Amino acid sequence: MVGGPGRYTVGLTAVGEKEALTAVLARLLDQVAAARVPVRVVLLDRAFFTIAVMQLLQARRVPFVVPVVIRGRKPRPGVPAAGLRGIRRRAAGRYAYTHADRGRAVRADVVVAHRTYRHCRTGRRRTRKLLFVAWRVPGAPVAVRDLYRQRFGVESSYRQLGEARPRTSSPDGVVRLLWVAIGLVIRNAWVWAGGIAGPRWTLAAARLVLLLDVLVAFTRVRPDGPSHPPSPTRQT
Repeated sequence: MVGGPGRYTVGLTAVGEKEALTAVLARLLDQVAAARVPVRVVLLDRAFFTIAVMQLLQARRVPFVVPVVIRGRKPRPGVPAAGLRGIRRRAAGRYAYTHADRGRAVRADVVVAHRTYRHCRTGRRRTRKLLFVAWRVPGAPVAVRDLYRQRFGVESSYRQLGEARPRTSSPDGVVRLLWVAIGLVIRNAWVWAGGIAGPRWTLAAARLVLLLDVLVAFTRVRPDGPSHPPSPTRQT
């Protein structure tokens, strides 16, 4: 989740082999809705650039931004480029586009933006053209490009998850998913506490505090019960 004082993970699901991305995305959106977290915009990876995914998001009235993936053969010499290849040759701006394939179609805007960077070897400034498909996301191409850049923080979240996740060699998918869930809970606690205690709050401290909290929860004495479990009485 992007936005607010920190980045939190509010959804987790297992992905089956060859499972449709629409089914995975629908489960995650249902989890976010159950948590009552409002969704302003969904920033997805280029793997989600499919008609089925975009139709699902439009049916749920969820704005989205997805990088464009240009597939298919290049046009022959002398034949003008059409479709997404033709839009890629245009200047920066927003262009209405209908993405159709095998009898299915979806309408959205294709945003053409530019990104400048310095070449690692020559040190010269270069420009790269970026294409995004956006729906119900206003703003100029620069604003859409900067909005999508916020998604790149997910790589940092994965790295932090690796630091907090318990290790296991079990081949059981349920066990491995459980450890991932525990790692995400620890990371969420670290993000939340970091907003209060400041940058000195580390992942190691979050793991220790959660471990102590679990131990206290298991050893807590009920208010109406004895401090220790009663010893078994001997019957004759």
